[in-house]
Amino acid sequence: MHTKYFAISFFILALSSQSFGSPCTPRAPETTFCEINIIEINPTQASYGFHHYKKKLSSLEKKYKSLGKHRFRIWLEQKEAPFIVSPLGQFYILDRHHTARALLASKIIPHDLKIIFGTIIKNFYRTGSQKEFETFMQNQNYVFLRNEFGEKISFKQLPSSVIDLADDPMRSFSSMVKDDGGYQEISFPFQEFLWAQYFRERFQKDPRTKKYQYRDFKDKKLLKRLLPLGKVFARSPQAKDLPGYKNDKKMILTRIF
Repeated sequence: MHTKYFAISFFILALSSQSFGSPCTPRAPETTFCEINIIEINPTQASYGFHHYKKKLSSLEKKYKSLGKHRFRIWLEQKEAPFIVSPLGQFYILDRHHTARALLASKIIPHDLKIIFGTIIKNFYRTGSQKEFETFMQNQNYVFLRNEFGEKISFKQLPSSVIDLADDPMRSFSSMVKDDGGYQEISFPFQEFLWAQYFRERFQKDPRTKKYQYRDFKDKKLLKRLLPLGKVFARSPQAKDLPGYKNDKKMILTRIF
């Protein structure tokens, strides 16, 4: 997911009088732009796409080698993620989960650059209850409460660190379909996860794919083989209510395998 659907954060950033790159603290007011160590942030989703993460890791390391440490830090500042501060002072990240996990895992990007920059768009620290906070997050679609199998989970079941995100192969597949023109990337919370859930349900029912289990979809070669079928599913009328749906009647199903 990308920060673009949280465009309000960029507007808030323009209004903020805080210095760029100041450390994030729970007491900081809303509109504060700050930096936080990735290990300290809380995710708003339970899973990620491993293959998408590997692609992101490669891209980040190439960018670091190209820019060097100083310019890479400046570039990171421009890749901000909106923050929500919980009543307990925890920082919840609303985007950049794959970026954060890749930065944390990189062996060439130095420790002092394993950070995320962002704007605090809502602060519940010592001003609200945990229940109010969780209700707000769900009402605003700021959390995606499904696990790597597509099963519903509670807010409490969200991992406490991006390092604990579980691999959902359908999240990687969803990005592959989008990148190949299957659907349009738009400003919508958890767009790729919603499509991932749709593909999961279609594969479970389709006679050509229902034999595959969760572990089978971890194979990138299989995902690539299924890409043409995924694009057909993406253009199906059954997907018309999903964000970024493309209605292309010229797409017809040919032999996939």
